[in-house]
Amino acid sequence: MCESCSGTVCYEGCPFYEKETASTVCECCDEVIAPGDGRYVRGERSLCEDCAEHLSADDLLDLGGLRGIGELLTLLGYRRS
Repeated sequence: MCESCSGTVCYEGCPFYEKETASTVCECCDEVIAPGDGRYVRGERSLCEDCAEHLSADDLLDLGGLRGIGELLTLLGYRRS
């Protein structure tokens, strides 16, 4: 816990915030992902390895903003015939 902001993760307003070493939070479990730990990142969003390994097909569709399995298969290079 930070002495200044009392947060588990320091954000930009904290005097101890350092962008290069700042921890991120998993959007699924809300746990801190420390620098050096495995993670999956897309823009500002992050998933820890544990959560990523347990995602269902429906979870993946939601994360990708896809409407159905057909769209996912198309992204993977499959085509409907």
